[in-house]
Amino acid sequence: MKTVITYGTFDLFHKGHYNILKRAKELGDYLIVGVTSENFDIDRGKLNVKDSLMKRIENVRNSGFADKIIVEEYQGQKLRDIKKYKVDIFAIGSDWIGKFDYIQEYCKIVYLERTKNISSTQLRNEGKIYKIGIATNREDDNETIVESKLVSGLSCEGVFHPDKKKAKAFGQKHQLDYWTDDFDTLLDKSDILFFQMEPGSGGDFKDYLMRAIEMKKYVIYDGYSLEDPKDIIALHKRAKEKKCPVFDNISIAYNRQFDQLLWYLKGNIVGNLCSLNINVDSNVFENGEQNTDKILYLSLYVATKIFDGRIKKLSKFISKDGNYYSVYFVTDEGEVKINIGAGYEIESGLEVIGETGRLFIPDDWWNLRYYRIKHYNKEFMQRYSFNHDGNGKRYLFMEVISVIESGKYPKYKVLEEDSVKIMKLIKKLKDM
Repeated sequence: MKTVITYGTFDLFHKGHYNILKRAKELGDYLIVGVTSENFDIDRGKLNVKDSLMKRIENVRNSGFADKIIVEEYQGQKLRDIKKYKVDIFAIGSDWIGKFDYIQEYCKIVYLERTKNISSTQLRNEGKIYKIGIATNREDDNETIVESKLVSGLSCEGVFHPDKKKAKAFGQKHQLDYWTDDFDTLLDKSDILFFQMEPGSGGDFKDYLMRAIEMKKYVIYDGYSLEDPKDIIALHKRAKEKKCPVFDNISIAYNRQFDQLLWYLKGNIVGNLCSLNINVDSNVFENGEQNTDKILYLSLYVATKIFDGRIKKLSKFISKDGNYYSVYFVTDEGEVKINIGAGYEIESGLEVIGETGRLFIPDDWWNLRYYRIKHYNKEFMQRYSFNHDGNGKRYLFMEVISVIESGKYPKYKVLEEDSVKIMKLIKKLKDM
């Protein structure tokens, strides 16, 4: 007898889920289906699951394909289940290609092709799904598609790229429903426009943004891509007139742990603040992203949220080879130093020093998975850890969904004045 196992949340059960279970069943004689528990979904950062565990299990049972249903409750359970049930084949949707290759040491892996256009069509009729279209002039998606899958009610369906061949390559690589070099096609088929376009590298970025606003689309964009602060002001002004919010793609800003961290610091958990040191090894930042403006924009956002006073004594240093970039400034609350390096022995991390203690976020601080606080008068450290993978875009998507469903114009996590202030600083630094 050949045993097959597959896993999923199976939220808002639809034809795509049905087809996955049917294809998995056809691979063998006995199908085991793992349904994720509420706690496991929360721990791994899957947000906004609509149906209860019991309802999701019942929907899987009613499909008629599962011979056994189990509950997935913790990280690492898949390998335990494969050994326990002597599984021959591990089956999973093709949108997870490469994510579970480590399992092939224990059994055969089969990636099942996803059903295009079905889940979104069915759920859209119930007003529960929002279509994301990606506008890009890059070749990678920076985990945007995977992160969107972790928020129920979203479907990332298509991509626009000014280069037709690159649009097709992007769409096929990420198994999207469509790809196009016609921006109007993306506008017509999307509720939310996610822009990841570098200025000056194909297409009129500012024009695309304003056209999306005119069509009353919800827009997510990188603030640093609008190099002139006046363009940011114009974008927000038109968005307010159209009553269609825009969201700056600074993932850490939408992470509730960042709010907690700021609350602790403003509450003097380490006493009056003295200095902030931010280090970024660009080789480990978002898949080796080498865009200094992007890294600096994020770093300045965090710095100006921690030290929100008037900035003075602004200076910069760039190494002769251009691979090391450092910014220094003083505010009314303390001093800030930002170091960005590629190819140098620089260790990523963020450190806040106060009069009575220090707060430290090691490694990829921009994902905020962990931080610790050391009080000078105590031997022990307070540790705070948060269980989620990915780059945090899921929290941004959750914010967008919340705004759409509430119908209320948001109190921005990244304010217009935040974006303008940061871009004025970057412009001033470039002019030095």
